[in-house]
Amino acid sequence: RKLRAEVDRCLKKVQEGQELFEELWVQVHECDNSNQREKLEGELKKEIKKLQRLREQIKAWITSADIKDKQPLMDARKSIEKDMERFKVCEREMKMAGRAGMPKAADPKEQAKDSAREWINNSVEALTAKVDEFEYEMEELQGSVKKKQKPPARLTELEEVVGRHKDHVNRLEKVLRCIDNETVSPDELEGLKADMDLYLSGEGEENGLDVTNVDGMYEDLQDRLEAVDQAAPIAAAVHPHKQHVKGKDAEADKERERDAEKQRAAAAAAKAQLVALGNNAIRLAEEESAAGKAA
Repeated sequence: RKLRAEVDRCLKKVQEGQELFEELWVQVHECDNSNQREKLEGELKKEIKKLQRLREQIKAWITSADIKDKQPLMDARKSIEKDMERFKVCEREMKMAGRAGMPKAADPKEQAKDSAREWINNSVEALTAKVDEFEYEMEELQGSVKKKQKPPARLTELEEVVGRHKDHVNRLEKVLRCIDNETVSPDELEGLKADMDLYLSGEGEENGLDVTNVDGMYEDLQDRLEAVDQAAPIAAAVHPHKQHVKGKDAEADKERERDAEKQRAAAAAAKAQLVALGNNAIRLAEEESAAGKAA
């Protein structure tokens, strides 16, 4: 019965993953904006990798003598493999388009931004893979806990780790938006890169990194990340497949949003600098205003 429940959960994840893959597939081929298309292609790659991991589990179950009705598993495997073939076609198209549009002399500034984007996307992908792995282990542990039984220490540990990983994914996606809008320069990511590489390798504590302190890793960028929160809803940037707009009006809106975000980030940075230099005028004014409202 427990194995049957695990199989059902896996098949449900396959169905949900394929629905999202199909939605992204359509949007990739309809998108006219190269930057937006690149983001969508990255999302498509993440989804096919999730489906591939599910396929490996399904293949193991197909060979197991404990499962009698293997037809649903075989159907799911074939369906995933069809999507894998479709992605290969899309990947070839991406490479051909990249070569066709490659400039003769690449702009060093754009190269640095592309390198930063690639590092962020790779880090998000690594974190997401770990979250998937740990959540699967959590489901296993939760299934073994009886009623009124104290959860095992490993389950509590996994919940904390998954929460931190998701927090990092959320912040890295904001950093990516800041790179796109040029409110954070690639050079400013060097410290974060070093810390994140240690964090992902599992060697952070050995090298003096407090892996539980997520805020500390983004301290130098915090003012810009807060400006992202104050801008238009971040959901559209984090999940571009949920928003598909076309035309010159949409591009103009995005440009206005980027300009507004830069202004908010600049204001936040200036305010932080003034306070750091000992200028308490802003803080005092805020306190007096708050005191006046309370009175």
